[in-house]
Amino acid sequence: MNARQRSLSGLLLAIVLIPVLAGLLACLPVPIGDPERSRIDPDMTGVWLGFEGAVTYFEPYDKRTWLVTSVGINLPSGCRWAGETFEYEEFVAWFAEQQCATAEKATIFKAWRSKHGGHWFLTMQPMAMVDDDAEDPFADDVWFVYRIDKTGAGAFELLMIDPDFAMFNDLPEKRRDYEKVIRKNAADDGMYMGGADRFVRIQPEHIEIFAEFVEKHIDID
Repeated sequence: MNARQRSLSGLLLAIVLIPVLAGLLACLPVPIGDPERSRIDPDMTGVWLGFEGAVTYFEPYDKRTWLVTSVGINLPSGCRWAGETFEYEEFVAWFAEQQCATAEKATIFKAWRSKHGGHWFLTMQPMAMVDDDAEDPFADDVWFVYRIDKTGAGAFELLMIDPDFAMFNDLPEKRRDYEKVIRKNAADDGMYMGGADRFVRIQPEHIEIFAEFVEKHIDID
């Protein structure tokens, strides 16, 4: 990890006390895979641009799990990407020139991988949360589970499992039971919700752009 990556790491980890977590209805009632028996994928470690609108850092916590910090990119009225598709080089150039985006939300997760039905899955457990109704900043035990699809060098997609998938109905809230359904339906598009979230690795020469963005818009004092 170079100095710029360490700088961004420090900025992201410093905001651990102010994460915002949305969409709890999309979680599963049990974790998938055993974090004590997992192994991280070095290809996923690093800083990523998520084209759903976030800067996301996968930092190894140990050999088995990551600490994942995601800082949302908010594009207010008058600050909109005009491109038809989010091509990395074009978006980064526009982002650096405009400097009109804001960052108001951050989310912290513990994450690990497991393999089921020939596919790798990522389980993400929120470590803390703040929302309009929560008095306690620490989240209950909930888990977001995604299928990992690598789409090229320095790129991957995450496809979220739909907790309302019919095969989960009346299922005991036990990990093995959920894993059995996932194993049998890993390739079934019906088990997933929405479109895939795209991630492209932020290149070393662009790290400083996003480090400055985080530092400018997130209070780390």
